[in-house]
Amino acid sequence: TPPSPRCWWPEIPEELATTLLAMLSKDPTQRPALSEVIRVLRAAHSQLQAVPQPVPYMHSVVAMMKRNLLRVTVAVAVGVTGVATLLA
Repeated sequence: TPPSPRCWWPEIPEELATTLLAMLSKDPTQRPALSEVIRVLRAAHSQLQAVPQPVPYMHSVVAMMKRNLLRVTVAVAVGVTGVATLLA
């Protein structure tokens, strides 16, 4: 049998963990009915809180890319201005 989902997700309700394992049963007669799965999922949904996505990391990556683009743009502008000054 596979390990309990609680190994990776300790906060999961016991009933949901049991139902998930039953859904993986090789014997179709041992699997829960769809109505039972829906009932367990609804009960678990009311017990669990949503886990926030790691959005701040993406914002920091985008901000870093914008800073680097700004630095490159300024360096190119300074270089072009310097070359134009030398050629004038």
